[in-house]
Amino acid sequence: MTCDPPRKDTGSALLYVLWTSLLVAVLLAGATGLVQQQARMTAAQRLDSQLDAQLSSALDLVAFDLALSGRAAIGDLPRSFPLEGGQVTVFLARQQGLMDINMADETRWMDLLQRAGLAPGRARRLAQGILDWRDNDTQARPEGGEAGAYPDGWRRKPANRPFVSVEELLAVRGMSPALWSCLSSQLTVFGGTPQPQDQTGLNADLNDLTGVRVALLARVESEGGRSRERFALAHFGASDARPFEWVAQAPESLGNQICNEESEL
Repeated sequence: MTCDPPRKDTGSALLYVLWTSLLVAVLLAGATGLVQQQARMTAAQRLDSQLDAQLSSALDLVAFDLALSGRAAIGDLPRSFPLEGGQVTVFLARQQGLMDINMADETRWMDLLQRAGLAPGRARRLAQGILDWRDNDTQARPEGGEAGAYPDGWRRKPANRPFVSVEELLAVRGMSPALWSCLSSQLTVFGGTPQPQDQTGLNADLNDLTGVRVALLARVESEGGRSRERFALAHFGASDARPFEWVAQAPESLGNQICNEESEL
C-alpha cells in the first residue's frame, strides 16, 4: 500500500487556519487591553469626581466659617480636614495678594506703575487709559482715552466693560509687551479684597466681611498620590439669602518676573 504525498491545497488551508488563529488572538488581546484601559479611565474619573466633591465641601465649610467668624478668621488659614485615605487643605489663594485690575482705582494703578519704573506722567496716562477701557461710559478722562483716541487699525479699542483677563491689558494704549510681562504676575481678574492698611484697634466694622471678596485654593491629596486643586472666589454679604456666593473659579496664576522698563516716553 502506498501513501499519496500531501496536496498543496491542504498545506494552504492549514496555513490559513494558523494565520486566522493568530489574528483572532491579537484582536482578543487588543480588545482585552482596551477594556482594561477603559476600566482604568472610569476608575480615575470616578476618583476625580470624589475628589471634586471633597474640594467643594471643604471650600463651602471654610467660607461658611469665615462668614460666621469675620475678617479676622482669614488669618487662620490654611485649614486641613482629614479624609479617609487622604487630606484636603484650604489655603488663602495667592490671588488674594494680587491687584485686581477691575477693582484697582487710579491711586493703586499709579503706585504700581511708578514702582515698575514709569515716570509720573506716563503712569498717569496709562492708569487713566486703563480706567477708561473698563468703565461703562464713553467719557474720556483728562489724560486717558476712549475709542476716538486710538489710531485706525488698532487691534482693539476700549470695551467699556470689566477686563475678562489680564492679557486684555495689552490692548490698552501705552501698555507695552515688556511692561505687561513685568506686571502680569502681580495682577488678576479674580482678586480678593485687600486687608485694611491700619490694623490697630481692629473693630467690628473692620472685621465685617460684608462686600468683601476672599480668594481660596483647595487642594486634596488621596492615599494613592493623586491630587487635585480648585480655586474659588467668595463674595460675602452679596445677598440676604446666603452669607456668601461663589462668583468665580480659575486656575492658579503663575509667574514672577522683574521689571525692566524705560522710565518715560
